[in-house]
Order: sequence, then structure tokens, then C-alpha cells
Amino acid sequence: MLSFEDLLTEWSRQHSPFQLAYSNQYRSAIFFSNEEEQKIAEEFCEELSAMYNGIKVYSRVEPMTSFYQAEEYHQHYLAKAMGRFAI
Repeated sequence: MLSFEDLLTEWSRQHSPFQLAYSNQYRSAIFFSNEEEQKIAEEFCEELSAMYNGIKVYSRVEPMTSFYQAEEYHQHYLAKAMGRFAI
């Protein structure tokens, strides 16, 4: 099982937290379930920014709330779109 810190590290490798979202639905976020995770996430973002010479991390650190799964046509997007992308 991954620790919260390991999850954050992998998260930072999978996408760029330095990019400002052009719409709220595309924003980047880290969701925490308790105060300890909140502190870890906030410190992680500060360290990430420092590692990249102070570039602003736009990802928000927010409490975990209800989760709603996307519609079926959004599921397994890359698998469905193979051939349209050069990966």
C-alpha cells in the first residue's frame, strides 16, 4: 500500500501542478482526509515549488468530500482514444 507521501510523489510525476487551469472543472487538486494529510500536502507543494526555483504550484489542497464518478463516455478515455494520440 502506498503512503500518502508516495501518492503525492507519484501524482507530481503524472502531471504538472504548475499549470493554471483554464476552467474550474479542469483544475488540479490534492484532497486530504485529515489534518495530518493536509499538512503533508501543503508542505509537499511548498517543497515542490522550491525544487523548481519558486514556480507557483496551482494545485489546490482541499478537504475530501463526496465523489461522483464521471459518465460512462469519460471512463477509460485513453484506451478508447488509442490511435488519436501519439504516446
